[in-house]
Amino acid sequence: MKTQYRRQVVPDDFVTTNAYYQQPNERIYDNINIMRKAFYFVAYIIPSDNNQTKKSELKRTFFENGTTFLIAINAIATTLDICKRIRTLPIGLVFSALVTGFTGIMIRVALASRHRLLLSTMKCLQDDSKTNHRRKRVDRLQLIIGFSLCFIMPVGFLLHSFELCLPGNEELLAEYVSDSYFGWCAQDNWINCLVHTTTDTLVLNQQYTLPNFIAVLSCYIFGLLERKVDSLTVNRQPESFKSLFKTYSVYYTEIHDCVSQVERTLSALLFIVFGFMLCSIFNVTTFLFTVDYRRVDLIVLIPQIMSAFFIFTGFCMTSLRAVAIHNSAIKVKAWIHNQVARSEFQYNKRKVLILIMANEFASKVVVTAGKLLVLKNCFIWGTMSGIVSYGLILSQLGKYQ
Repeated sequence: MKTQYRRQVVPDDFVTTNAYYQQPNERIYDNINIMRKAFYFVAYIIPSDNNQTKKSELKRTFFENGTTFLIAINAIATTLDICKRIRTLPIGLVFSALVTGFTGIMIRVALASRHRLLLSTMKCLQDDSKTNHRRKRVDRLQLIIGFSLCFIMPVGFLLHSFELCLPGNEELLAEYVSDSYFGWCAQDNWINCLVHTTTDTLVLNQQYTLPNFIAVLSCYIFGLLERKVDSLTVNRQPESFKSLFKTYSVYYTEIHDCVSQVERTLSALLFIVFGFMLCSIFNVTTFLFTVDYRRVDLIVLIPQIMSAFFIFTGFCMTSLRAVAIHNSAIKVKAWIHNQVARSEFQYNKRKVLILIMANEFASKVVVTAGKLLVLKNCFIWGTMSGIVSYGLILSQLGKYQ
């Protein structure tokens, strides 16, 4: 009689197996925890995996809504100040200042309804990504560097705020505080300095750090989605046409669901951030091409140059990451065409069906900003040419006297 050997399972087996699978799962959410800690600095709380208690939910709501309220007050004060001087300011500068002032509020309103959606999108793409531990360490390093660089631009603008606290600038500092607080200012210069620097720190964090945080977050999510799109062709072994058809059908549905999830999460946020970036780029371009450098203090010029560099870099990086997803989809389309052409399968109806799906695939795997800006190669080149043309026109108009 034939006997079968079956080894008895011992408790150590479970511990070993459980530890083997538990360690990658912990690594998967390390990047999410980094984002959660980073967003604390801009007064936004990404919920944890654990069920939130009513007390913690109340704290989060109070913390976020309180920050939004303070930013709204500052934006209203800025708008009133602009209205008083609207006849003496260029219309482009007025529009850009209003967009910059209300960007933080619009982003916070858009984020308010996306707490769970943002977390579920990252978890979905993290779980589905087949990257190794080295790739995840690179992602973690890129996140840390990206979030750290986002603080450079606000610090540059804060240099001007600290300069106002120096002796001899008491009247100018009092005027700044009065404009920000509806005519109120303290008699003590140090109180005005404390109020002004605290307000500027909060406002600059929302106007510049928060949009750049969204850009870093978008680049990270786009990178995960790009790797998921590439997963069909990377390390794929030759297989029969029936197996290819089945694999691609499942893959097509998964990618479509992932793209839809990313669109629901980031589309509106990207539209706001891109609007802010483009307005800031044109605003800084106007300043750099029209200002008389002989009459401008270096401490005013440096933040503008830093702003132009970091905003332009953030815009390019985010756009290129989004475009890379569409380019990967085009490569998948070409790969499917190649596999079908090499196949000896004679059932033509299935070949026609998979080719139709492949042809539609690239057009559906594309990221948009608010359903209005389609992020393809033509978007980047069109925007770049517009900025260069605008700068060249300004350079021919002469300098402000």
